[in-house]
Amino acid sequence: MNTSVARKVSETARSLRELASLIKIKLKEAKEAADEAMQPYWAEVGELLLEAKGQFDSADQFYEWSRRQFDIGETQTRIYVGLVSNKPIPGARRGQTLSDAIRAIGGSPRGSPRGGHREWAVPVDDIANRARREADRLRQQELTRQQEREAERQLALRLIDIGYKVLAKELHPDAGGSREAMTRLHAVRDRLKAHA
Repeated sequence: MNTSVARKVSETARSLRELASLIKIKLKEAKEAADEAMQPYWAEVGELLLEAKGQFDSADQFYEWSRRQFDIGETQTRIYVGLVSNKPIPGARRGQTLSDAIRAIGGSPRGSPRGGHREWAVPVDDIANRARREADRLRQQELTRQQEREAERQLALRLIDIGYKVLAKELHPDAGGSREAMTRLHAVRDRLKAHA
């Protein structure tokens, strides 16, 4: 660690909570100002991270803390800390995201393997895509079944109405039927409609 940075770390020893808050603010500022000289913001984040690193017994503890607090992997944390010397990231361009800058130097953001090659990803992606297609097919079948059930229900209601009208002409007191027969017909029609 460079002596001026080590001196700064020991002189200002802020709490981890305070440093986490400041780092979050700087990360937000860095995102909002991506088009405006973003590397100085990354360097400020790096300075704060470096200050926090001095409070851990091991680098592993520091990187785990950084991952939990800011959801950034070890590679990205190292890039931020490496910017403290104000060395530009090779290949970084104005307006570029930090992830793009990390890729430009051959790294991979979020701690994925260098170059991003994951042999296991293709078969897993194939399985996931098959599962999505199957879920879509099942949803479509269910929709078709629901549509069929609704069509049958509408047909049953029409059949009940037609049957009711035919029987009402026959059972109505004015046509030679009785009140009891009409009451029974109404009850049967209502019961059938309730179950259709």
